[in-house]
Amino acid sequence: MPIEKLGLPFLNRYSQPQAEELGALFREIQEGWSSGLPAGLRNQQACRYLNFTDYPIKEIAKLCGYYEEYHFSKMFKQMNGVPPSAYRSMQRQPTSRKSLAPSND
Repeated sequence: MPIEKLGLPFLNRYSQPQAEELGALFREIQEGWSSGLPAGLRNQQACRYLNFTDYPIKEIAKLCGYYEEYHFSKMFKQMNGVPPSAYRSMQRQPTSRKSLAPSND
């Protein structure tokens, strides 16, 4: 059957991506563009924010180019072995004086 006889609705249905596919593709591209950084650099920046600021996790996620706090937390845990809140708590624990004192051996 010649393509002209199939009609525009048929061509539109099979030649364009569905809305869900297009939305997913846009989000994937946008997430990469929003930070402009590879995952390792985004992770380093997140660690800095967690160490040196009191920003909420949700705000740090946005600053590092993530749209959802859940996705940020999931990726952070994969790369660091602990969730962002646990990482922050571990980094902020006071170092014991005993470990800093010079040994008298």
